[in-house]
Amino acid sequence: MTDQSPCFLYKETCVNLDWDDSYGNILNIFLPIHHSGPTRRTSSHKNIIKRPEPDKPDTLFQYRHLATAASVYYRPIERYPRCILWRVLEEAQVLSLTSVDFTKPHDARGEPPSTFRFYFPDTIRPGCVGFADAPDKDELVVYVMTTGNIIYTLNLSADFFLRSAVTRKTSKDSDYCRTFSPSSFTLHSPHYLIAIDHETLLVSLQDGVLLKLEKSDGLPEDPEMSISRYVEKTFSEGTYMAFFKNRMPYFRPGTVKHGRDNVSFSVVISSAVYFPRRYEDSMGEGHQVDPLLFTVSVDHTLKTWSLNRGILLHATDLLNETAPPPTKMKTLLSPSPSQLLTVVDTSFQDNHMFYLVSFSSATTGKFKFWAAQQGMDGEYQGLVDLYPDEEFTADPPTLNSVWMISEFRVTPVAGDNNGLLNLWVLWKSNTTFRVQNLQFHVLNVGEYWNTWVTATADSLHGLPGIPPSNVTSEDITDYWMDWIFCPGRLSDSILLTALDIHRLFYWATTGSPVDDPVDSLQGRVAKAIPGAVELHKTEDGSPDYTRYNHELNTQWVRYARLCTELDKQRCEALSLVADPHTGFVWTVNADGITTLRECTESEMMQHNHLTFALNKNILTRRSPRKLGAGLANTELSDAMLLVQAATNLRNSLTGKLYENCMWRLQREVLEDGVFAFEDRMLSLYQNCLEGEISDDDWDKFEEATETMNDPQTAFYSILSSLFQAEGHAGATKLTSFGGKVLVAGSREVIHINHDILFGLVFVLLMLVFEGGHPKIDNPDSLYLQLLNYMREYEVLNWMARTPLSIPDSRLSADDELAKGLAGLKVTGSDQAVVLQKKKGSVLQLMLSENCGPPPHGPGRSGSVAISVCIRQYLASLELTNHGNGFANVGASLLGINAFGIAMEFQKYLPATSWGFYVRARIQLKDRSKDTAAVTFKKAAYGLAMANPAYFSAIKSLMSEIDLETSIGKGLPQYYLHVACLFEEAKAPEYLVEFCQLALTALGDEDRNPPETVPVNNVPLPLRRGLPSTNPLHQQTPPTSRLAGTRRGNGRTK
Repeated sequence: MTDQSPCFLYKETCVNLDWDDSYGNILNIFLPIHHSGPTRRTSSHKNIIKRPEPDKPDTLFQYRHLATAASVYYRPIERYPRCILWRVLEEAQVLSLTSVDFTKPHDARGEPPSTFRFYFPDTIRPGCVGFADAPDKDELVVYVMTTGNIIYTLNLSADFFLRSAVTRKTSKDSDYCRTFSPSSFTLHSPHYLIAIDHETLLVSLQDGVLLKLEKSDGLPEDPEMSISRYVEKTFSEGTYMAFFKNRMPYFRPGTVKHGRDNVSFSVVISSAVYFPRRYEDSMGEGHQVDPLLFTVSVDHTLKTWSLNRGILLHATDLLNETAPPPTKMKTLLSPSPSQLLTVVDTSFQDNHMFYLVSFSSATTGKFKFWAAQQGMDGEYQGLVDLYPDEEFTADPPTLNSVWMISEFRVTPVAGDNNGLLNLWVLWKSNTTFRVQNLQFHVLNVGEYWNTWVTATADSLHGLPGIPPSNVTSEDITDYWMDWIFCPGRLSDSILLTALDIHRLFYWATTGSPVDDPVDSLQGRVAKAIPGAVELHKTEDGSPDYTRYNHELNTQWVRYARLCTELDKQRCEALSLVADPHTGFVWTVNADGITTLRECTESEMMQHNHLTFALNKNILTRRSPRKLGAGLANTELSDAMLLVQAATNLRNSLTGKLYENCMWRLQREVLEDGVFAFEDRMLSLYQNCLEGEISDDDWDKFEEATETMNDPQTAFYSILSSLFQAEGHAGATKLTSFGGKVLVAGSREVIHINHDILFGLVFVLLMLVFEGGHPKIDNPDSLYLQLLNYMREYEVLNWMARTPLSIPDSRLSADDELAKGLAGLKVTGSDQAVVLQKKKGSVLQLMLSENCGPPPHGPGRSGSVAISVCIRQYLASLELTNHGNGFANVGASLLGINAFGIAMEFQKYLPATSWGFYVRARIQLKDRSKDTAAVTFKKAAYGLAMANPAYFSAIKSLMSEIDLETSIGKGLPQYYLHVACLFEEAKAPEYLVEFCQLALTALGDEDRNPPETVPVNNVPLPLRRGLPSTNPLHQQTPPTSRLAGTRRGNGRTK
C-alpha cells in the first residue's frame, strides 16, 4: 500500500441524524445529586437547559450538537432496541441515548420515538461511560462516573425506551437511577471505568490500582432507596513489591501529566475481557475456567488478570519489545483512555484458546498478534507472540498529512470458511478520517499484510462548480438552493447556524429582514442570502445587474462554504464500531453516523480505474459477484478501460459544453424520437462533440480505447454490472434509521451509475464517428439500450434530489394517538392542524418498510448486505423499459397529496395506458379538466382490458371496490369510473360526457363482446439487453448503416 496506488473497495455513507425536538421527540431527564436517603421526588422531563448557552453561533453549534465522545453499544440479539448510540454533549454534562437499529422485529410495537438526554449534576469523566445487559430480563444497564466521583447506574427497561415508564406521574428517580460513591475514592482518584456485566464494573485508579465493584446478595438494595450497594475489591499483582508500591509513594513508578492531574505510569488506559466459550461446560465437569482481563498501562505494559480472583497472571511489553537500557527513556503511551486491544474468540490450533491483537499508539501504526495457550484440561497458560521476529506496521492513507490510528476492530469475513478475518483501522488527521481494511489469517499475517484496501467518502458533500453563465439572479438562487437543500446533504442545524453566522458578518448596510415565523427553512435562506446584496447602478443610472449577479453568487458561495466547514466538524470520527451479529461496521461521528459498505461493482470500477493495473489481483479476488456481474480478468480490464475513457471524456466537457451535452441527452432520453437511430446518434454527436474535443483529451481517449480487447463486450459488461440484481428486495422490516441508511447509499449509487452512463453514451458516439477506432457491431441497438438505461437513471436522479415531506407511518400506536391529539385544532383557536411528517425525498417515499436485509447469524456480512439491499431496491422500482415503476411514483405522490411535485414528475411518465391514467389524475388535481379528459381517453383501451395484478401502486389511487369493478372489466366500467372522478372534481360537463361514453361502449359490447388481451404494461422484462414486452419497444430497430462504417472528422495522428 502506497500513497500512489490506493485500492478503494468500501464506501463511507454518511447519515444525518437531526436531533429534532418537534412533537417532543427529545426527552430531557435531570438526574438527582448523590444522597443517602430515600427519594420520592419525580424526575424532571421538561425542555430546560440547566447551564447558560454560549452566545456565538459557532460556539453554540458545538455546544448543542457536537459530541466529545460517542459510540454504539450492541445488546444481545433478542433485545429491542438493540443498537444504542450514546453521545456525551454540552461540555460533558449530558449523556444522549438513541436507537440506531437497522431493522426491527416483525412483532415490534413500534420504534423508540425519543432521544433520551440525561443531565448530570457534574460533568462526565472521559472514558467513564459503560454498558451491560441483565441476562434474565430485558434491561439495559448504564454506568456513568462524574467528576464528583459519583457512579450513576441507570437501569432502563423496554418500557422506558417506549417512554411509558419514565413519563408516568408516579415515576421516581429510584425506579431507574441509583448512585454510589466508593469509599476508595477518598484516597484514590478514579481514571477509567470498565463495565463487566450488569452487576460488576472495574475502575482504573490514577495511582495504577484496579478497583472492582461488585453487587452482593449480602448487600440487598432497597427499592425505595436511590443508592447502589457494591462490594469494593482491589486487584493484586501478588508480590511484596506491589504491596509496597501501593502504599509507599517513593516505591511508586513515575507519573505523567493528564489534564490537571498526575497519573501513574502503571495506570490502566485500555482493556479487553475474554469469557471462555467452554465456561459453562467446564463448570459442569468440576473445572472452572476463569474469565480473563487484559489491560494496557501508560508504561506500555500488557497485563493478564484473573477477573474472578483479581490476581495478575502475566505481564509483558505491549509489542513484546525488550526493555530499553536505563539510559534510554521508556516508551510511554498517552494517559487518555483508548482502544488498544481486541480479543478474537476463535482458535485454529488445539493448544490455542483464542487470539489477541494489540496496537501501540506510541508508534505510527504497529500491531502485534498473540495466541493464548491452553493446557490439556483447558486452563490458560499465557500469551505467545505469534511473530516475534516480524513487525506489522500499517502505512498511513496519504503521505502529505499527519495521520494517527484512533481505533481498530477485528471481525470475521462473511461466508468464509478458511478463517479469514477483517482488520478495520480508523485513521484520523485533525477532523478528517479514513478507514482501511485488511483481510488476513491470524496464522499467516505476513502473506496478507500488503493487501490493504481503503474506504472512500461519498460524493455528496463537495462544493459544486460555478453556476451556468448568462443567467438571471433567480437562476443563481435556484442553482444554489438545489445544491444546499439536496436531501441528505446538510442537516437543519448546519443550515441555521450558517445562516446566523452569515447574518453576523455579511449583511448589507440596509439591515437584515425579519424572519416570518410562517416561513420554512428554505424560505428563510432564500430571503436572507439575497438580502445581503445591494443593487447598484451604472454610470448612466440603470441597474447594474451584472454586478448584482456576481455579488449574489459570491454570497451564496460564502454561505455554502460556511455550511461545508460546519459539516466537517460534524463528520469528525469519534469511534469505530462493529456489530457482532450483523457485521455492520460504522464510524460514529461528532454529530451523525457513517456506515461502511462494500462498493458495488460499478462504484469499484469508477474509483479504481486509474490504479487498476497496480491493484488488479485485489480487485479480482475481493469483488463479490452479488454486487455486480462478477467481472474478472480480460473482461474486467476492458470494462475498467472503458470507464476510464468515459470518465476522461466526461471531465473534458466543462462549462457550457457540459451543459449543452446534458441538456441534449436529456431531451434524447425523455422524448420519443421519430427519426432512425443512426440519424439521432449523428445529430447528438454533431451538436455536442464534433470539433469540441482537444488534442490532449483525444490522445487520452485513444490511448484508453485502443488498449481494449473488445470494446463492445466491455459496454455490455458494464451494463450487466449496473443492472444485475439477485433476489428480491425485502426480507426484514426496516426502521426509520435503516431507511435513511438505505436511501443515502442508494443516492450515491445513483450518482455514480448516472455519471458512468452519461460517459458511455458519448464514448459510443466517439467510437462510431471518429476514425481509427475498434468496430462496434450494430451500434444503434447498443445506443437504444443505453438510452433506456439512461432514462431510468434520469428518473432515479430526480427522485434522489427532490425533497419531500413524507407522512410518518412508523410510530407505535401510543405515539400515533399522542401526536394526533397534539395536532388537533381547538374550537375557536387559530392553531392549524399539524400533519405529522418527516423530511425525505421522493426516493425515500418509494422505499417499502420490508426492504431490510435478511436476518444474519454469525456469518456477519453487513458491509455487503447494505449494498445488496441498495441494488435490489433500485431494481424493484421497475423503471427500465417504461416499466410500471414510472406510474407507481406518480401514483405515490398523488397518494400523499404532493401535487406540485407530481406535476413536475409528469415529464417522466411513459406513453402507456397506466402512465396516461396517472398523468390524467395529476392533471385533474391541477384542475386542467380539458387536458385530463383527453388523457383519460388515451388510457381507456389499455386499462379496460388490463390485469390489475400488474399494477402494484394502483391501490393508492383506487379503492378496493373500484379496483375490482373498474380495471380490466371493459370500457363501460372504466368510463363510469372516470365519470365518478369528474363528479368528485365538480365537473358536471365531463361527468355527462363519460357517462355517455360508458353507455355507447356498453352498446358496442352487446354487439361485439371484447376479447381479453394483455395491456401494454407488463411485468418488468429481464435485464441485460433482453427485448422488452412493451409494444413501444417490441420493434427491433433496423440494422444501421453505421454498423459497418464510421464517419471520421478528419482527425489524424
